[in-house]
Parts: sequence; C-alpha cells; structure tokens
Amino acid sequence: MAKVITISKKLAKEGELVLVPRSKYREYLMLEKIIPLVKLSKFEKKAIKQSRKEIKNGESISLNRLKNELGC
Repeated sequence: MAKVITISKKLAKEGELVLVPRSKYREYLMLEKIIPLVKLSKFEKKAIKQSRKEIKNGESISLNRLKNELGC
C-alpha cells in the first residue's frame, strides 16, 4: 500500500521542501552542531559569482598547471 503525504498550501508556498528520513535528519542536526554554518558577506557572494562565471567561460586553470607555472 502506498503512503500518502499531504502538504499544506502554506508550507508549500514558503519555498523548496525537502523530505528526508528521520535518521538522516538527526545526522544533519548533529553535524550542524559540529560544523557551524557560515554566512557569506556581500563581497564573498560577489566573488563566488564572478568565479563561477569565469569557470563557465573557460577562464580558469587547473591547480596542477598553476603549481607548474609557479615552479612548485
């Protein structure tokens, strides 16, 4: 028999909804206590956005190439 889950319209309108098994959720909560979430500054968000754009446009090099060019 299939299990049916009903989600209220209010909850559905709040944004993305993710369903995970209780054990995985507990694991997440434990990890969250150990590894704190970091909020990015506006500068950091902008730098990440720019970096992703450069990678997408092929304007990046591999770590190995960088090391070779620096003589490491």
